[in-house]
Amino acid sequence: MTKRSSGYTLVELMIVVAILSILAMLAIPAYRNYVTTARQGAARANIENLRIAVEDYRLDHMSTGYADLNGLVWEPAGTKTLETSGPGWKPDGDQDMYNYKVVSTATTYTITVTPIGHTSDAQTYTKN
Repeated sequence: MTKRSSGYTLVELMIVVAILSILAMLAIPAYRNYVTTARQGAARANIENLRIAVEDYRLDHMSTGYADLNGLVWEPAGTKTLETSGPGWKPDGDQDMYNYKVVSTATTYTITVTPIGHTSDAQTYTKN
């Protein structure tokens, strides 16, 4: 009479590892897309908040219009002139993944939001 030991064979364990690997291959890209979409939504909301701050600044400084805001930026690892001067604005909820810039003349302005590391995906809002 032979005694059979309880436990799993190597083949059974390898099958489980293979199944878990396949599930991870499917889940990780879906999670990354979810995170990217959420950050893009936060950036779009920040464009609107910045637009409102720029318009409020213009109302308070009618004599110069938008000209004082030209070249103001907010960069997570660098210059934050949008926060320290001009409209006193800073982004909320984008996890410091975007750079914001205002380019303006006396009568128009453009807000550009650029994801850090992906300049081809810039989002722009233009006010004429």
